[in-house]
Order: sequence, then structure tokens, then C-alpha cells
Amino acid sequence: PCPDRGFDDVISMISSVESKEVTLELGRIRGSTVVNYCGGVCISAKVGESYGFLAEKCGVDIDYECRTGNCQTCVRRMEFPDKERDLSPDEGKGNLYERTIFHCVGRVPRGYQWLHVLGPCR
Repeated sequence: PCPDRGFDDVISMISSVESKEVTLELGRIRGSTVVNYCGGVCISAKVGESYGFLAEKCGVDIDYECRTGNCQTCVRRMEFPDKERDLSPDEGKGNLYERTIFHCVGRVPRGYQWLHVLGPCR
């Protein structure tokens, strides 16, 4: 049982088990938001995590120049659902909104199950 543990902690727990067989049940971290990047790359994010950190962690290349948001090099559009009707991206385009985010200074907001960062991606 390790619902709120990080990857390294879980690997350590698995490594210390004496049995040759381990059963894992995968799921999202409670209260997390799935951030979808182009090409189907997804990452489970905690509220307040930096978009730049998340992009780097899942191998999405974002250009930066100033790291303060002034140059707007890292700007992307983000698609997100109405909080009252948090539809998954597969359930159609009803009640979806867009806004601009800056990867260098932007953070994951509270209250969304998913967010979709729109291209360009390399």
C-alpha cells in the first residue's frame, strides 16, 4: 500500500520484497491532474507543479530564453474543461476552454482532472 509515494520509494519497496512475484495496481496520485502534451505524452501532476518541470520530465522540448515570461518564447495554448463538467478529452469538445500558459512560470491549477497543452511540439 503506497498510494501517495513517489516512483523511487515504490521501486525501493519492490526491491526489498523477498518474493519473486510482486503485484502492482497502477493509478493516478490522489488529487492530481493529468497534463496531456502533443504526441500522446501524459504526466500526472500535483497542484502547483511548474509546467516547465513537467514538460522536461516527460521529454517535451520547450524553448526558453528569459525564464520570467517576458520574452514569451515558452508560451503555449492550453485546453481545459469546465470544472463543473470535467469531461475527458475523449468525450467530445463540449464545454472546453482555452487560455495561454507560460511554461517558465506557469503552475498547475487546483480543481482539474486533466489539462491539454496544445502544440507546437518537437
